[in-house]
Amino acid sequence: MKKIIVLVLISSFLISSSAFAQCNTYYNFKEGSKWELETFNKKGSKTGIVKYFIKDYTALNNGYKAVVNMIITNKKGKQTRDGNFAARCKNGMTYFDMEQFIPEESLKAFGNMKLTVTGEELEWPGTLSTGMRLKDGHIEVKGDQGFPLNLKMDIVDRKVVGKEKITTPAGTFDCYKITYKMKMKTIISIELGVTQWMAKGIGTIKAENYNKSGKMIAYSVISKYDM
Repeated sequence: MKKIIVLVLISSFLISSSAFAQCNTYYNFKEGSKWELETFNKKGSKTGIVKYFIKDYTALNNGYKAVVNMIITNKKGKQTRDGNFAARCKNGMTYFDMEQFIPEESLKAFGNMKLTVTGEELEWPGTLSTGMRLKDGHIEVKGDQGFPLNLKMDIVDRKVVGKEKITTPAGTFDCYKITYKMKMKTIISIELGVTQWMAKGIGTIKAENYNKSGKMIAYSVISKYDM
């Protein structure tokens, strides 16, 4: 269950990085931009807050590169994660390093093993339209210290399925609705269905997460933003 919760938070990031440059119309950006997501369980009870802050930004000729700080707190306000990850934008396409989306608890299982990491970045285009299919993302981490240990994560079947108006504590937004599947395999396999709503200039407004049976297990909404 803990891994599922972590994946829910990560999927919220994938769809909520609401502050990356004019290079991409869905990601406004400036140094110091910040935004927050509130997370909830299937019954609507609040489970925590995810805070994002752009701590470093470098403009490039055809885009930018950025360092994002992410802090996760639980429903009691206790901090459970504090980390940084990189993003870049080039010619209107935003790219995320898939390694940044692996749950910290899963990486700890590798200990001091020498790791081999292969995969592809996750892409977010600056223009969306209903019926559009987006490129999959994949990463594989391999470790060996007397015994092999592998981890695979895939984000697949990414589709833009329509447009909807969504209201959150941060306001009401015209959004594109996107669906995809998130799969992670180590010793056990986990699969989530994700539905997200994205608005221009902010990024993800809302995300819902479903188990393999199609039942919603958690959701998140943007509650604050300062771009």
